[in-house]
Amino acid sequence: MSLTRRVIIALLALGLAVFVTGRNLYKQGQISGRISGAEARSVVVAQKWHQTAEEHHAGRDVYWVSWGDADIHAVGHHRTNLPPERWDAIAIGDSLELTFLAGDERPYLRGGLFESSWSFDLVLLVVEVGVAIWAIVTIVLELK
Repeated sequence: MSLTRRVIIALLALGLAVFVTGRNLYKQGQISGRISGAEARSVVVAQKWHQTAEEHHAGRDVYWVSWGDADIHAVGHHRTNLPPERWDAIAIGDSLELTFLAGDERPYLRGGLFESSWSFDLVLLVVEVGVAIWAIVTIVLELK
């Protein structure tokens, strides 16, 4: 493999590790409370909507709750989806704790899907860093 290709591979692997996977892990840490910086806010559920698979662009059932006055059917940061069993258990007027991150308007649910993928992201980070180290070591060895 050429030196240029290994340099590109090293840069891509490091870029993914730092700017994509590393950032996701940092966000997940904030959402879970392991890293400071997230703001937990309690909102009052104003609307509920079960979007059926026929209505959803990806063909799956989605269970939405919203707070405030905006229409739950409109895409935006005024709503979030819940697992079906949690959606069934919550009623209009109930409080729901959401997590908000600085610079990110999107609400996150503690223990939700985004947070639960941390183990996959950790494995991905190890692979990305491993590929970068391999590429850098082979470059250094070739330049000696």
